[in-house]
Amino acid sequence: MSSLDQPHQRATLAEVLFYATILALPFEELITVGGGTITKWIGLAFVAASLSAIRTFYNSFPLVFLGYLMYVAVGVAGDLVRIPLSLTLLNQVMGPVLTCVFMIAAYNLAANRSLRRLMFVLWLSAALFAVFQYFGVATGATSSSSQVVEGESVDRISALATDPNFVACFMSLAVIPGVLAFSGALPLTPCYWFLSLLGALLAAGGIIMTGSRGGLLALVMGIASVLFVTRNWVVRLKVICVAFGVLGILSAAVLHDPLFRARLEASLEKRDTANREDIWQDSLALFTQHPIFGFGNLSSVSELGRFRGEGNRCTHNVLLSVLLATGGAGCLAFLCFYLTSAGTAWRHRKSGMGIIVFPWFLIALVGSLSLNLERGKWYWLITALALAVPKAQAQEARKVTRFARALGDSEDAASRRLSDRDTGLWLKDGIQPSGGIR
Repeated sequence: MSSLDQPHQRATLAEVLFYATILALPFEELITVGGGTITKWIGLAFVAASLSAIRTFYNSFPLVFLGYLMYVAVGVAGDLVRIPLSLTLLNQVMGPVLTCVFMIAAYNLAANRSLRRLMFVLWLSAALFAVFQYFGVATGATSSSSQVVEGESVDRISALATDPNFVACFMSLAVIPGVLAFSGALPLTPCYWFLSLLGALLAAGGIIMTGSRGGLLALVMGIASVLFVTRNWVVRLKVICVAFGVLGILSAAVLHDPLFRARLEASLEKRDTANREDIWQDSLALFTQHPIFGFGNLSSVSELGRFRGEGNRCTHNVLLSVLLATGGAGCLAFLCFYLTSAGTAWRHRKSGMGIIVFPWFLIALVGSLSLNLERGKWYWLITALALAVPKAQAQEARKVTRFARALGDSEDAASRRLSDRDTGLWLKDGIQPSGGIR
């Protein structure tokens, strides 16, 4: 019997640990065991297990990742020069290096095994956190982000007392598949159609509860971007109707929420940006002191705080963060990597799972303009997924062709059988040899 006719290949232990790492991303800084976060321990277990599956996780190293490594190297060097050497420092500066390992593993897993399964796990992680947020599971008040509403100070609430801005952007990922499925651009099986819609509703409600303006803007841009992800004009018309309908309902819900309405009014009437404009100006002023190589990834945070007469202070903007940490040299390397990923996401936005990856990428990009999302692993995971889309499409197309030849059947029939066997997670119409969905 041909290997193509064998039952679908089960996930290995290393894959299971990798997926568990993704599921734990929202709780990265909250659940600690033995002095380390739960994500850290699961990640270390994955690294150990992945050594027995080198071809699955590390078979390919695209040259574009050299840009990220050069950016990381400049930032790490800056920290080693300015901060006394210690085990704590080495543990902290190794974070970006391990993030690169995480991205390379995600790229290879998505390209060689199942991009769709990996994306489902990321969606599930965002949807699960939306459940925590919407139903008030272990919610906590973020008093540092309180807002005056009708003369009273109201605390913004987020699940597990996490940063409401970060979780709002993360939960936005759960909205996009629901919008695409409801409009018919993403043909799902009935079970996944219902789950995607439910996840979208819970995530949208959870985002409103956070009162995050940056998260709302990222979500709006992500929803708007679905207008560019389909080739079929009939489906595009449906997408337009659904997108504008969702945006209208979202606007009404935001204006009905007193906390969110007060925050938006403060932004429009008083130009209240939570001091971000001042932080950005100070970041640029500080950058001029070390414009070539910056201060280092960790040192830049303390240096900006010292410059402003505060404690540690982040820039609330990914580009300013890169400039301050690594200077012009590191920023150039970072842009080579990031713009390549952005271009790939744009070029493949209408094919395969690129119709989801592109809105996700835009959500992360817009969110990072007012937040330091680069400190979250999911931000870099989406970047790796964008790079993996074309290779994953080619891999699936070759699989369809080989399967069709083995069966002596048409590619359409082979596509449907493959979808039923091992690659049909989400899609109900199989893999299209051209890479397209609608």
